[in-house]
Amino acid sequence: MKCRGLRSKHKALRPARGVLRLVLWVALVVSTIFGCGPSRHNLLLIAVDTLRADHLGSYGYERATSPEIDAL
Repeated sequence: MKCRGLRSKHKALRPARGVLRLVLWVALVVSTIFGCGPSRHNLLLIAVDTLRADHLGSYGYERATSPEIDAL
């Protein structure tokens, strides 16, 4: 007995996996090219799937919806 619902979920995740692989590959290449070591630079990657830029304090939104991101 095959479960078709599970299979369709895996197909839906393929683009997200591809994007994640691309981002990690680019970060690796950039850190290799520019010689970023632990003593020189730190890299912080924030991945958010549902976020409106116009509701961030750093983009001028008047309510305090993202104090930790704004502090960065």
